[in-house]
Amino acid sequence: MVRILTLLGLCLLGLSGGKGQVSDTLDEALRRFDMRRQLMSGAQMGVLAGWAVGNIIPSAVGWAVNDGADRYFHAGNVLWNAVNLSIALPGLLTRPKNLTNPDYLKVIRLQNRTERIYLINAGLDFLYTGAGLWLMKNAQTAQWRPDFQMGLGRSLVLQGLFLLGFDFTNFLIHHIHERKRLRPLESRLRCTFSASGLSGRFSF
Repeated sequence: MVRILTLLGLCLLGLSGGKGQVSDTLDEALRRFDMRRQLMSGAQMGVLAGWAVGNIIPSAVGWAVNDGADRYFHAGNVLWNAVNLSIALPGLLTRPKNLTNPDYLKVIRLQNRTERIYLINAGLDFLYTGAGLWLMKNAQTAQWRPDFQMGLGRSLVLQGLFLLGFDFTNFLIHHIHERKRLRPLESRLRCTFSASGLSGRFSF
């Protein structure tokens, strides 16, 4: 990654006195890649919103009609998925935007940020699931509100496992997209020196 950023920094920033120039062909390739990234992210938020709604409606009923651990399980599902829905809706309502002045470094930064967010979330999901398992085990011998601990633990395990699969799968989708669509552009970027500085040329 350091090698890539160094190469692209030279090509696109023009360190010998001028601004790097990238062909229209490269601009369009970068715009298409970033548009796909945004569309995939929007679709993924649609999946999260669907999961949230599919949990909130039945669990709201379950919260109202159940007692004990089941009541707390459904309450946890409702509250957890209210948060999921608040995260998903802005992504669904935001329209994808074409990059005004696309450059390789900017696209790489946006791509890396997307992958990093999903990986960090997957790590948190693993912790949520572990916390849920601990609560379920502790509830078997706990004197303080065992029903609450059991119900909340079950909810954490369910939601954590779903989100772990969701986030890691989405990381893989974006990573494969980058490997197939963005990484090959490297070999087609050529740097040349001129009186005005460095320039990048994209050729097929």
